[in-house]
Amino acid sequence: MLSSPNGGRPIRAINPLQNEQRALTCRIRIKGQWLSVVDVTLAPKAQTDILESERPRVLRVLEGRIRLSRFKGRNPETRDLAAGAVFSIAAGETYAYTNLETAPAALSGTLDASEAEREMKGTMKKASTSLAA
Repeated sequence: MLSSPNGGRPIRAINPLQNEQRALTCRIRIKGQWLSVVDVTLAPKAQTDILESERPRVLRVLEGRIRLSRFKGRNPETRDLAAGAVFSIAAGETYAYTNLETAPAALSGTLDASEAEREMKGTMKKASTSLAA
């Protein structure tokens, strides 16, 4: 599991292709009363659990390439995003990230302040959807 040099807590993520545990590190860069800015690092080839966002969020890929999977119905909608890409997650949307590179991927974004705290603690709401069909 990776640790953040800036004090962020590691969050476990699983790469089902290699059946290895990897890490997603989240650090709150700016803590606001309503919104916070977070930095997220996704380990090489790692994939997060499927999560559900309680509130909307906007993120930007800073380094690397990720695959964003959104789960609407039976088939996930996927988009490959490179550094510079900006994307949003709607409230109530289920999603997962996969790092497509052999180097860590970095993202930064704005989240509701309470949701940023939960993400940093590794207590984000996991969706009832699974990767298995």
